[in-house]
Amino acid sequence: MVHAPCRADTPTEPRAWVELRYTSSASRRKKKNKEPKIYAGTPVLNIVDLTGETPKLLESEVRRTFGLIDMYRDLSNTADSQYLEKEIGKLENRVSRIIADIKKAFEQGKTGVSMSREQKDTLRRFLFIMKFRGPTFYQRFHGDSSGEYIADDAALFKSYMKEKRYRSAVDVWFKSIKTILNIKLDMQGKWKKELVDSTYPHDAFWFIMHMEYYFLAICTPEDQTDEFILTENCYNVHEGPNSTILNPQTGEHEVISWTSYHEFSPITPRLMLVLRSLMLPVAEEDTSEKIREWRRKVFETSRSQHLDPENAVSSLEDLPLTKPRNSYSQILPEGIELLPGEDGSPRSHHQFTFPFTKITTDQTHRINMILLENAYLTSAIGFNSKTSFQKSTEYYLQLPSNRGFKVIRNTTTDPRLAYLKKLQAIVQTLGSTVELTYHQAPNMAELEESREQSLRQLRKKMLESLPAQPTEFMQLYNILGGTPTTLFTDLTQVSKMRYLRIKIDVATKSLHESIREQVRNNLRDIFCDLAPRRLWLYLKTLRLMSMGTPETLGEMLGESGALDGAEDVLVKGIRRIQEVAVPMFHMLRLGKGYEGFTNPIWSVDENVEILTRAGVRNQMPSIFAGELNADTVEELSDVLFNVVYPTYAKDPKD
Repeated sequence: MVHAPCRADTPTEPRAWVELRYTSSASRRKKKNKEPKIYAGTPVLNIVDLTGETPKLLESEVRRTFGLIDMYRDLSNTADSQYLEKEIGKLENRVSRIIADIKKAFEQGKTGVSMSREQKDTLRRFLFIMKFRGPTFYQRFHGDSSGEYIADDAALFKSYMKEKRYRSAVDVWFKSIKTILNIKLDMQGKWKKELVDSTYPHDAFWFIMHMEYYFLAICTPEDQTDEFILTENCYNVHEGPNSTILNPQTGEHEVISWTSYHEFSPITPRLMLVLRSLMLPVAEEDTSEKIREWRRKVFETSRSQHLDPENAVSSLEDLPLTKPRNSYSQILPEGIELLPGEDGSPRSHHQFTFPFTKITTDQTHRINMILLENAYLTSAIGFNSKTSFQKSTEYYLQLPSNRGFKVIRNTTTDPRLAYLKKLQAIVQTLGSTVELTYHQAPNMAELEESREQSLRQLRKKMLESLPAQPTEFMQLYNILGGTPTTLFTDLTQVSKMRYLRIKIDVATKSLHESIREQVRNNLRDIFCDLAPRRLWLYLKTLRLMSMGTPETLGEMLGESGALDGAEDVLVKGIRRIQEVAVPMFHMLRLGKGYEGFTNPIWSVDENVEILTRAGVRNQMPSIFAGELNADTVEELSDVLFNVVYPTYAKDPKD
């Protein structure tokens, strides 16, 4: 789940929330002395007011509560601001007609609603604009308290601003919104290159991903008493894992990777637009082995970016969502087949039918739970039915603390805890007796104490796990100078090496890839100067991380073959060859014996290495004289100098 950094004074307006109660003249008389006034016939909804220390349950006008304050007041050109609001208004007018058609079809009891390609794309464009102009992006482009742009792409963004001569980050934001609003989505897909060329590329790719790597679906609760809630930042919420690491310098948890599986847009208390990632299964398409394998690879690649890949899954994968049916293909038992006259190219006359997918009470609660989880920095939560709101909020508040939700970093300063207590207080006024549960993350001191205790236990367990007869792993470790008493310290240092590599990757991800590669190479050179046994362990743990960590320490250290890997080749040298190769390398290096055979495209060390290989290859018959027959020596030479250590020539003079 994204814990979106929202601003309470700049909420996104869910203008399509239309299925509401209306005030009567009686209710107007009852509240005539209260400000602000609500007049008869005005659309209202129940509101949890979170602005004060004590939450309040109120009735409020939709637009008064969720009206969008001037998001663009900091634009350098006032005319630009007015133009932007005018263009967004035009888009909203078009979308309101589409939403009205969806609502009408639903109220008439139809199983779904049809749209043209243009209508579908207009609706999806609108959803992105509502997301892109929302509080998360507002904060991103307005920066910190000094106005400094501090997002993780800061270096690249500032370089772009300088190149394009933008005065402020907000101006870049405006240009992106304006371009996305106006760009023509042609059938050939030329709009994608046009968008990348004319706006900040990162945001252009974000819109492209939004349009092409998710499919749109509509869901409704199966139980007539269940409803969706409304939050100020609902357009900025996604469902999916976040991986965070604790920065020991700042004490803050920093997001290093995240994945969006679902995004949401409530249009009535009974209807929810959902964008679902194409990484998740699509039954009718996955009958094709090629498509299924592509989806699996993309999904696994995404999961591998997380600290805990096994749990980097969707909590809503079981939603029975399907792609809309279209007018150019049919679903057969063996898969999807194009209709006669269709070649798979997008065409403007294509139609799409979106079913109203019914979801269970539990699934409805889980969607509401994700919206509630991300509303802790907002000022209001809206809903229609008090009973439904109470049930969903109770579901969220009493969710077991080990599910990854309701994580409190600091019980005195974390706004999440105050927010959770406000929710508990509100549902208690509705008659609930729910008890709040949450997970309290350890502070720095507790983490350090826990780490020290774990290290002590691990050291003891490690020594106990070592078999009497050294495993091949320990034999290789011993060759590199290690002992059972140094193993624990070495593994501790290796974990810090991995942490440093992760931090550097995160810190440089906004830089050009060539610069990042140079930084990685510099780090590699530093690691190569460390004790060989630590470098060997580092390489081994990196490989194990990519494959999945062994279940137990005993498995890691005790089982034969559990840790075997390509990095062991570095240790399993042939002693007779090493006795010749090492002095030869140093003689060539120190005596500059390489100068007559220098290849200009190689460094000095690379030239010396190749000459050493060639020299050893020439001496292979004498090295193994009396031990191996000529054919065996030739076969060994072929493997070593044509496969493992390519030599390119048998003689340096060739």
